[in-house]
Amino acid sequence: MIMMLISFLFTAFCIFLQGTVFQSLALAGVVPNLALASVLCFSYQRGHRFGLILGFLTGLLMDILFSTIIGLDALIFMTIGVLIFLIERIEFRNPLYFSLTVIGGGSLIYSLLYYVLHFLLRGKMAFGTYFVTIILPEMLYTVLVGVILFPIIRAIHRWYQKFEFREE
Repeated sequence: MIMMLISFLFTAFCIFLQGTVFQSLALAGVVPNLALASVLCFSYQRGHRFGLILGFLTGLLMDILFSTIIGLDALIFMTIGVLIFLIERIEFRNPLYFSLTVIGGGSLIYSLLYYVLHFLLRGKMAFGTYFVTIILPEMLYTVLVGVILFPIIRAIHRWYQKFEFREE
């Protein structure tokens, strides 16, 4: 429960950074999805059930702060948090490999689900343009930031494991 609170507060801080600091660091009008990278990193460290809850809470917070429709981001983040079970058993020692595979794949899945739920269902069919101008740059930017974020989250996880071990 404490780790969930720590993870959620860290992810909320990432949302804050994403909405403020990284807006001024936007490349080609695209901002990295720090919240998604955080959810993926914590989900990988703690498991897919943890990812389900953290993904739902993160998506709900993003819906409340940035969206007009409550629940769509919560659904997307929750889905991505659960999909982490596909790679739970793989050990990534190098943050670059983790970032390229998990965060890159998660960002691609997030963007595709976002496109389907926010645009395609409203009849906006310009997928090629959306892919080249939004999905690809955001995925690459998120992967670059994930290389930095993964070791930080891994250190938080290891610190908490030591704390958790002492209590038992």
